[in-house]
Amino acid sequence: MNPHTNPTTPELKNQAQTLYTQAKEQEQGFKQLLEGLSQPSSTLEAGNLLKSVGSIESKIKRKQGDITAIGDFLRAAIVVEHKGQLNSQLMHIEDSLRAQGVPLSSARMALIKASCCSLCLVNLKMSSAAW
Repeated sequence: MNPHTNPTTPELKNQAQTLYTQAKEQEQGFKQLLEGLSQPSSTLEAGNLLKSVGSIESKIKRKQGDITAIGDFLRAAIVVEHKGQLNSQLMHIEDSLRAQGVPLSSARMALIKASCCSLCLVNLKMSSAAW
């Protein structure tokens, strides 16, 4: 897509709808994958897995049409109560992804540490490259 294309054009809207449809088709499998990633010491936050068409459209605009730069069409968080549990949770996620044949290069894991407490999040975002 041309970076100078008007972001309200039908082409952009169609691209966002296509990406949404592809993500929607993968949603159930992604949810099943996630359910195997949490441990007794963690909680899966997967209430809103799928990014909306409008959100995808906005992100395409911000990325100037480069959809390879968008890695969170489907997303969730695994919450651990204590920082000490984080390393074992990360190792469990990596082992589970490898065992299920998900290349780690197509999964981005980011650590987000809450500034006011010991709550830590592990975000797992599957990019379109994993489809």
